[in-house]
Amino acid sequence: MFACLVDDEKRLAWEMDRREAKEADLRCPECLGEVVFRKCTVCRDHFAHTKRSNCTHGSGESPEHMECKVSIYEDLQDYYTEPGTVLELEYKPPGSGPRGKRADIYLKPKHGPAFVVEIQKSNITVETINERTQYWNGLGLAVWWIIPLKLFSASDRYLRMNAWKKHLSLLQRTKMNGLWFYHYDTTSKDKYLFLDIKRESRSEYEIKLIHSFYPDELFYIYNEGLGVTTTSSFSYGRDGEYQIPSGLNLIVPDNNYN
Repeated sequence: MFACLVDDEKRLAWEMDRREAKEADLRCPECLGEVVFRKCTVCRDHFAHTKRSNCTHGSGESPEHMECKVSIYEDLQDYYTEPGTVLELEYKPPGSGPRGKRADIYLKPKHGPAFVVEIQKSNITVETINERTQYWNGLGLAVWWIIPLKLFSASDRYLRMNAWKKHLSLLQRTKMNGLWFYHYDTTSKDKYLFLDIKRESRSEYEIKLIHSFYPDELFYIYNEGLGVTTTSSFSYGRDGEYQIPSGLNLIVPDNNYN
């Protein structure tokens, strides 16, 4: 985890040095148990539970997920500088209790609607994607799903699409032809990629880079109110086994940017 509580105030790992962390009472935001500061050379500095803890908060994230989360947080922090903006890493709604969900990032610009960022690297069920999206929508928040991805080389024209990846691409589709994915380029760390995905075989989909956005361009599109869409209900797959509920609010590229 990158955030902990110090005297009930949320602190980020890179805002602290070893001496301050050693002297402070560091607590997990989820279980309020003791955590320790970890200086890390593989990824960012972070906090970890002591060995005697059974809390799972902060566990199970790959280095790619962790780096992607912090990089996007820093992009948002650099762009949304106006006083009154609320930006939070590893966000859990106040008063949501033990059943409340936690998003990777929360942003409420001074002007414009709030949204959360959900970064997905590991396998997840279609039902969980729908459930998490509906949960945040119920709190008045649009959802931006992102998959960390290395920039494609000329030979990387094909992507194996399991059910949840296909589901996300359909959720975040536009009125243009083709399916769309949000990817964060973990190679250059400065681009957001929109990909057109078309089926080539039963298990492989051909990918085509349609547009790469730098953070200021992407956030400008969103901030102008062009980036939020509401899905309509439909089924897909063999015998319609995957159902997309209507009314999900998601962040998608505007149709004029292709």
